[in-house]
Amino acid sequence: MKPVHFQLGVGGKGGLEVVNDVDRKSDIITIEAKKLGLWIVGASNYWLVPDAAVIPDWEIHKRYIDARENKNYDGGATSNDYTQVLSHREWIEKKAKDCSVPIFHTVGEAAEYLKSEYLKASQVSSIGASL
Repeated sequence: MKPVHFQLGVGGKGGLEVVNDVDRKSDIITIEAKKLGLWIVGASNYWLVPDAAVIPDWEIHKRYIDARENKNYDGGATSNDYTQVLSHREWIEKKAKDCSVPIFHTVGEAAEYLKSEYLKASQVSSIGASL
């Protein structure tokens, strides 16, 4: 179940209904992009199990939110939304653990892990192709 703050009404629809609709569409776009060989960094998913999850240290995450809010606000979470962000982080962590998805503190750590997994898979497929 999505965090409580997603259950608010939006545009005549329940907030959870809207979020689920967007997340389903995001999954389809992500699958198609991966088929093209693109690496995707995103926050939304519905049924697609991610390859990795990034949950930054909370103090760093708050600094990111504050910087975005005060320097280049794009409509995302603000310092007034910390409780909601914490709820979302808990939801992401639970989903990742339930699906055996590795969790990292930085995008760089996740990218290095994914790169090593990609290289391992490439080596296995090239060995299989030569048999």
